[in-house]
Amino acid sequence: MSLFRYSILVFVLLAAGASVALGAQAPTVSVSPMTQDADVGQEFPVTATISNGGSESTAPLTAHLEIIDPTRAGSVDAEDWVPDLNTQIGTLAPGESKEVVWNLVPISGGAFAVYVVTLAEGAGSTPNEVVVASPAIPVDVREVRTLNAGGALPVSLAVPLVLLVGLVGLRLRGRRRNSSVVVDA
Repeated sequence: MSLFRYSILVFVLLAAGASVALGAQAPTVSVSPMTQDADVGQEFPVTATISNGGSESTAPLTAHLEIIDPTRAGSVDAEDWVPDLNTQIGTLAPGESKEVVWNLVPISGGAFAVYVVTLAEGAGSTPNEVVVASPAIPVDVREVRTLNAGGALPVSLAVPLVLLVGLVGLRLRGRRRNSSVVVDA
């Protein structure tokens, strides 16, 4: 299967809230908001609620935030958007829920999908592996282009103007000195 087809399959499964559980009942993961529009550099929160609807306590859990760009073959470096991708949840008792909030700051424009994966401690190394993915949040990030980026325009115009005035002033001052000098002959 090609990388592109595999990526589409993974995205569809994640968008549907896929989970794999062997042994213990898997916790559930929900996320909010359901959709998000933002500008590049504009911070917005993503909240995941991890719940144990089973009759037994879960193994210690870790929540991991992931960001993908379904329109490109490459992945997004989520650490550029938020410094801490993993949060230790700990054990959840039956009926218990915990919330995790990530404050994301997008660094580029485009259409993205944000989702949370919850892993049980030792996932991948034991037969009681539990991996749960939340539904994906569609995130539309707009590029913001401004002529005055952070006050740079006035500075970029003023500095050359001040230098020009200074040079003209020095030039005129030099001419006045030369014309007022009396030479004995």
